Amino acid sequence: MNCNCEKALASCDCLVAENVAETVETAEIIEAEVISTGIDTVLNDFSSWINDLETDEQPTCNIENPEDCENCGS
Repeated sequence: MNCNCEKALASCDCLVAENVAETVETAEIIEAEVISTGIDTVLNDFSSWINDLETDEQPTCNIENPEDCENCGS
């Protein structure tokens, strides 16, 4: 979005309105998914995702040697 209101970014009403619109759009998408699949399915999918994060092997990072880092993008 190009804003020419010359306010600081934190107080720019144009950018705030854009962020609110994106948040509302995201909420509507989630609401539609819950309605179409049922809340239990959504919660089970989320719980499954959390479980995968907790149980899957985590990448290691060698701070002393970033070239030997598996997943940090160095």
